[in-house]
Amino acid sequence: MRSMYVMGVVVWAMAVSLVGPASIGAEEVSPSLAREMAKMEGPGVDRALAVVTAMQAQGMAEAQAVTLLEMVRRAHEEGTPAHPLLDKAEEGLAKRVRGDQLLSAMERVHQRYRDAGAWSEGMAGDAATHRRMTGAMADALAAGMTHDDMARLRERMMARDGETDGALAEESVLAVREMVRARVGSASATDTVDAALEQGYGAGEMAQLRETFHQKAGQGNGEMLANQYTQAIRGGMSASDLGTHSSRHGAQNGSGASGHGSMGGSGSGSGGNGSSGGGGHGGGGHGGNK
Repeated sequence: MRSMYVMGVVVWAMAVSLVGPASIGAEEVSPSLAREMAKMEGPGVDRALAVVTAMQAQGMAEAQAVTLLEMVRRAHEEGTPAHPLLDKAEEGLAKRVRGDQLLSAMERVHQRYRDAGAWSEGMAGDAATHRRMTGAMADALAAGMTHDDMARLRERMMARDGETDGALAEESVLAVREMVRARVGSASATDTVDAALEQGYGAGEMAQLRETFHQKAGQGNGEMLANQYTQAIRGGMSASDLGTHSSRHGAQNGSGASGHGSMGGSGSGSGGNGSSGGGGHGGGGHGGNK
């Protein structure tokens, strides 16, 4: 264990970088908080101590600083990454939010990573893949994915021939994250990936689906595009053909919109059984979930 003197020097140096050139001395940390600091071990310790010292410099209560240290220590014990919690703490300090708000935001991040870690368990072949999948799913949850859809996606993955293909599972999570970050509703994004899994897409094809969506989503409505993909995939379309399909369908939607005017909002005008009708319905159906 490092000496309290060395700890004080490290904390002082890092805290100055967070709160500015204001004078912060190790002697300003109370004995009780210093004892809590001395218990800290593992990756990110210095960063956590710097955050705590910065909290003190901003006038936050000592009890809140102790709670932060306990939260980081608990994350280490659970095997949950602590760095996202500290990212959120530093963001809160930069914005000078209240201590209770900072801790609440950290707890939400902690819970997302805890849920995502439990979700990823048993689907990744190695620890590195598990960490990446956990981070991607936590990002998806932050962007709006629901726990119900997260469970639905896991069920589909685990049911696929009894396999647990880590590469495919990781690409599937990345595809969902890409979509919800593009403001696609949780159900629509999950439907698209679920359809791809059901139709036997492998890891490479799922990656191609994600890349094609990324390229095309910036050109129009991401929700509509996801619904078009879902219908096309269920109709047997390969990942390599999705880009051509979305470009052709987008042009058809554009000409249809000019011909039907206000009826385009219903999502059922000229769409018939095609994917434009489904896209219109999907956009309206999931908008309230965001």
